[in-house]
Amino acid sequence: MSLGFISYSHLDNQPWGPDKECWVETFHRNLKVGIDKKRGRGSDHLWYDHRLTGNEDLTKGIRSALENSQFLLAIVSPSFLKSDYCPQELVEFLKSCDRRSLDDGGRVFKIVKEEVDRNILHPSLQAPLGYDFLDRSGRVATTFDTSTRKYWNLIEEIAHDFSAALAKHATKGTVCIPECPFDAIPYRVILRRELEARGYEVVSSVGADNLLTVHVIGKEQPEVPIRNALGECLVWITPGCPDSEFVKTLKESPKAGVEYELVEGLVDSIKAAVFERLEPKPKPAPKASTENLVYLICDSTQQEMARGILAELVRAKYSVVLPLFEGEPSEIRLEHEECIREADAALVLWQNVQSRGWLRAKIRELNKATGLRRERPLAVAAVLSEHNDDALVDGRIHLVRSVQGFLDLFPAGRQGTTA
Repeated sequence: MSLGFISYSHLDNQPWGPDKECWVETFHRNLKVGIDKKRGRGSDHLWYDHRLTGNEDLTKGIRSALENSQFLLAIVSPSFLKSDYCPQELVEFLKSCDRRSLDDGGRVFKIVKEEVDRNILHPSLQAPLGYDFLDRSGRVATTFDTSTRKYWNLIEEIAHDFSAALAKHATKGTVCIPECPFDAIPYRVILRRELEARGYEVVSSVGADNLLTVHVIGKEQPEVPIRNALGECLVWITPGCPDSEFVKTLKESPKAGVEYELVEGLVDSIKAAVFERLEPKPKPAPKASTENLVYLICDSTQQEMARGILAELVRAKYSVVLPLFEGEPSEIRLEHEECIREADAALVLWQNVQSRGWLRAKIRELNKATGLRRERPLAVAAVLSEHNDDALVDGRIHLVRSVQGFLDLFPAGRQGTTA
């Protein structure tokens, strides 16, 4: 989400001043620098469309930017009032605040570039307060430029007030997304905007007050330490990211699943993981059951094998649930975690067809079962495989060669105990 939208007339951005610079372009650049200094990081806070050439209806891009902005900076001048689209932008922004149930107090910043009759301004701009860039010391008022100290004082004041307003309206807390490689920036921006749209402030510095830390890993990722403070930490391996040595280290590290959780794949996967932690759904009432529930974990290529094993478990009087294979990635992930929460035991099918990374990921997820708000540990967690690959299974996960081997570990009456 854009934090601010600049509304101005194209006439206000003509070459102007001693250096023949475009005033709005220069203002936009300097204000961004000022805000970054106040907030301790760089980001695309402010949006405006410098391609507009005259009176026209609002474009789809402008409407989208207004709908996704938290603040509007109106550069007021006679040409602003004569423009068709500037008043439209202001009205459209206020409507979007109402649609999103945003408190409009303090969300419109008035930047006075030239003298205007305050009485003909929109009511939201009629207050005498604002940021006045007019030098009225001479016979004719002139606009401050970058050569004057007052210009820079006003830039600093706006940056301070803008940062304070952002902190005021970001009521849900802060989420840390550290800086990332160039190729991963678009993914970081998508996640940041989603968080800001829901009322979270996104920072790039790790701190004790952060609710969550999300590291975005790209193709050009340097080997940086994965850090968090007191909150949880997610590591997102973005789509198309190769298995570099650093990525392999992240996956194989004993810290994976303990100090941080790995999430791979599309944006929906990381969004599901992030908001499940920030905004967990109410815990459902426990289901009454007299049978032991087994979560039979496999991938889509193993469904035929899984059906045979499912039949054996059902004949042994166990209830069985299989993973969800179709649907949105976020739905599949949430269903998978819900099955881990509800199951009494879990059995992973591994035929050495899937990658070792797939198996390690499933083992990590089972080891974190207690972190999924279970009332008790899994009675048994096991991997069913004909291959002698004990190195892939840690001390908490059993390796069995047959369904009977699993049943020996999890006989009737063992529900709720720890193997």
